[in-house]
Amino acid sequence: MRTLASVDEECGQRCRRSAVPAMALLCVTVLVAASARGASISDTFTRVSSGESLVVPFTSPSVSTAEAYGGSVEVIVSGTGNSYGARINDAFYGISGVPVDYQDGSLFDTPYYQLNIGWQHGFPLAGCDGEPHNISNFITFIDGTGPTTPPAMPAYDPLLHTYHFVVQVAPRAGPLTFGVSDCVFDDNGGQYTIQVFQLGPLGVPTPTVPPTPPAGSCCIGDCDGNGAVTIEELIRAVDIGLGKLQPEACINLTTCLAPSCREVCIPAMFAISNALSGCTYVAQ
Repeated sequence: MRTLASVDEECGQRCRRSAVPAMALLCVTVLVAASARGASISDTFTRVSSGESLVVPFTSPSVSTAEAYGGSVEVIVSGTGNSYGARINDAFYGISGVPVDYQDGSLFDTPYYQLNIGWQHGFPLAGCDGEPHNISNFITFIDGTGPTTPPAMPAYDPLLHTYHFVVQVAPRAGPLTFGVSDCVFDDNGGQYTIQVFQLGPLGVPTPTVPPTPPAGSCCIGDCDGNGAVTIEELIRAVDIGLGKLQPEACINLTTCLAPSCREVCIPAMFAISNALSGCTYVAQ
């Protein structure tokens, strides 16, 4: 258990004089990240293979994995290239340099110029396969979003052009094949980089029992004293910082700390840490 003196010293090293709006922005940023955690692939599935990485050039109809896969498969794809003349596309969308009729973040053509998938047993990918092989037809979970019904696509990533999702393939699909959806490949350029992992069955999270707080202590930001800081409680901390709520709306936001360490930005920082990593109790 941390002592009041150690927390007070740490406070002095943090943004004691930061403006409330800046702290509010930080809190909101963390809230968005924290709220997405429950919809992550790693929190919902279990990797049961070490995975493999592929380089898939736009000049080739397909590249196959070395290992066999089936059922739920995790895919991380990045990279861009040109498969529609000189126009550039990533795994799902057209990007800069696209003419007026193909705006950034839009598809060039529904069946073509995007990532396709096939597998050895019963669904081979040979080139010029079109819409049936569009990988969007097999996406059942998008990292940061959660379960989805095919056909589905991740939101456009204009900076990294990286997409992370789960596809559902045949139970005994065998080696998987990936390639850009096109019919003529010798005038293409660029490549995809793809990571593939076999996933286990949908996991059921094990309930976490909050620790019993030591006598005479509290968890900063744990407004209801149940041993955990929730998203709702972090939002309450932001509202207190913005003056929309009185400090009494979350007693444990400030009263856990010494008077010299009760500027709202300081306890809010501890609250964020407690929300993401679990409660650290301090002596009152």
